[in-house]
Amino acid sequence: MSQTAEAQQMDTTQKEIVEMKTDIKSLQKEVQELKQITTRHDGRMQAIENMLN
Repeated sequence: MSQTAEAQQMDTTQKEIVEMKTDIKSLQKEVQELKQITTRHDGRMQAIENMLN
């Protein structure tokens, strides 16, 4: 493999890594939002259970 091909492969790999890191950050944000929603729903369910008892 020539140095130019190696450099291009390295550039492509680095771009893919950056994309993956961006995807990971997006997924982490979504997970955090889902945790917050779940916590809110848990609180609402608990309030409903308390009203029924």
